[in-house]
Amino acid sequence: MPKKGCHMSDAEKLKRREAGKKYYIEHPEARQQKAEVARGNTHMLGRHLSVETRRKLSEASVGRVSWCRGKVGCWSAETLLKRSLSCKKHYANHPEARRQVSERFKGKLPWTAGKALSEETRRRISEAQKRCYAVHPERRQRVSEALRGKHPTVETRKKLSEAHLGKSLTLEHRKKISERRLRQRLPCKDTTIEVDIQDELTRRGVAFEKHKAMVGQPDIVVGSIACFLDGCYFHACPEHFPKAFPGKRERDARITGMVVNMGYIVLRFWEHDIRMHPGAVADRIVAEATWLGESRR
Repeated sequence: MPKKGCHMSDAEKLKRREAGKKYYIEHPEARQQKAEVARGNTHMLGRHLSVETRRKLSEASVGRVSWCRGKVGCWSAETLLKRSLSCKKHYANHPEARRQVSERFKGKLPWTAGKALSEETRRRISEAQKRCYAVHPERRQRVSEALRGKHPTVETRKKLSEAHLGKSLTLEHRKKISERRLRQRLPCKDTTIEVDIQDELTRRGVAFEKHKAMVGQPDIVVGSIACFLDGCYFHACPEHFPKAFPGKRERDARITGMVVNMGYIVLRFWEHDIRMHPGAVADRIVAEATWLGESRR
């Protein structure tokens, strides 16, 4: 064993390292014993390395490739969980450490910048992200909140468009998009005619549901009655805007048929009728709901 203070050559260090790895592979119980001893070893607890020592350690690791670089599956799920919890605990106790790491990487491009990833790599990244969100759903929520209100640049939208150019979606993917679209509320804010009818129904004590997640997303649903409050311009009212949005009235008719096939009674009202007689429109809805016995709260 070399004396303290002696410097070993790189070849000698590599030789000793390989010998240690080989020994631990042949004697796994020795690694376990060493780990147990290290857990009870507290001589460094609370101590800090000097600047000189940290500099020497940093210089010694320059150019050295991490033993796990390029390897897949070298950490068990239990070990990954322990490392993650340990990192979270460290950042919770030392918030300045998280800030320092953030400052260190600020302005730097990720390692994947400008690189074309293979389909296999993209698939593995996607699966890893799905597993992460399945185990930690709060992370998906944090990402969603962080991106809320932000819009991609024109350049980013152009790249996304070019990336999907010529690609056809599978039936499963189309189904997922359709299901997510049903959960979206469009428009995100109630229109004035919707507010007027909502107020009239509330004044009459009628229970209703707004923008139900179903085909066509009716503006108001009272039991099995689906009400669509169509704006004159965006739905091409034949009286005021007959040439606006060609094919819109035909599309609305198809949606009406689909909702009827689902077992609903469909009522459609034009914007000009609602603005002139909101009470009459609400009375029509109440009369239909009363006939079906679904009007009261």
